[in-house]
Amino acid sequence: MATSISEIYDYTTYQDAARETCSYEPINGSFLTYPVMGVCGEAGECIEKIKKVYRDCGGEIDPSVRYGLMMEIGDVLWFVSCLCDELELKLNEIDTHDTIDNVKWGRLSLADLAIELAYLSGSIASSSTLGRLNKEVMRHSVKQLFVFIHVLSDRIGVPMATIMRANIVKLSDRVRTGKLSGSGDYR
Repeated sequence: MATSISEIYDYTTYQDAARETCSYEPINGSFLTYPVMGVCGEAGECIEKIKKVYRDCGGEIDPSVRYGLMMEIGDVLWFVSCLCDELELKLNEIDTHDTIDNVKWGRLSLADLAIELAYLSGSIASSSTLGRLNKEVMRHSVKQLFVFIHVLSDRIGVPMATIMRANIVKLSDRVRTGKLSGSGDYR
């Protein structure tokens, strides 16, 4: 891997490192389909973890839950990074500060943030359906999801740099051990 893990402290180095772990083929002739499905799937895993915060922890995020959420947010971020590559967007050029959505989302409960995550991932999927592909709408939705990821990382108390590093460490290890394919968090 060309990018050193210790160098991952900004969005440019993260996007470069994420790209080095990418390995997928077009589906139905589109390189967008796989990362769109990935965003939706990983968003669902985040939502499941948030649901269990309420079911099992009385709405409080304990350290083990925080770690699990951090890892799932990292997976969502990885697919967002892949989509940015496919849509010719750069993570470091997306404004994540003081947007209207950022302020609105900052006031939501963790449960409401989970519902918003479902909506945002669904809007990316609906803008990508073959026959209805609208790259401008998709670009907007991907940017919104990237801003949202920042709000969610703030809410769980984990800096984005930590999420980015943990994600690349995990994926680099999978590449190194030949376990990028398959299922499960602990492969």
